[in-house]
Amino acid sequence: MRPRARVALEASSAAVSTRCDGLDAVLRGGVRTRQLTEIVGESGSAKTILCCQLVLAAQIDLGCAVVYVHTEGPAPTPILRRMASSKRMAAAFGSEEAARGALERVYVVKALSDAESLRETLGSLSAVLAHPVDASAPVRMIVVDSVAAPFRDCLLYTSDAADDTPCVDLGGRRI
Repeated sequence: MRPRARVALEASSAAVSTRCDGLDAVLRGGVRTRQLTEIVGESGSAKTILCCQLVLAAQIDLGCAVVYVHTEGPAPTPILRRMASSKRMAAAFGSEEAARGALERVYVVKALSDAESLRETLGSLSAVLAHPVDASAPVRMIVVDSVAAPFRDCLLYTSDAADDTPCVDLGGRRI
């Protein structure tokens, strides 16, 4: 992307603070809407915690709803509940009730554990984006935790395939 185009895109997209000054500095203010941000790290490095924190921060910073797509393990709802009931979030939202109410604007979706299911799930989100449940809080952030998980198993099973069959075909591109 050309530098001028990047500056224009950043100016037209809002940033959601990670609530970590150092990380926000690296991200130039936080995670931007209208852009793709990939968070990577070792297993157990708190990527899911950061994703949950972003879900609540998006509501504080942007007043929007968030879709949380999870691809492995149980839904992160216990983590979200603990975070929303914390004193820090109650202060950020203005009250404990408002912080707990934020969970009503988090749409948690389970994608099955294969690449094709993830593609279908992401494709089906257009209905929520076009017709938000709450018009005063449209979806402005989609979190996918983890986009890599469906491909790990797929790559394990197809790496020795004699016919080089792709895991999933995304519009003519083989993965």
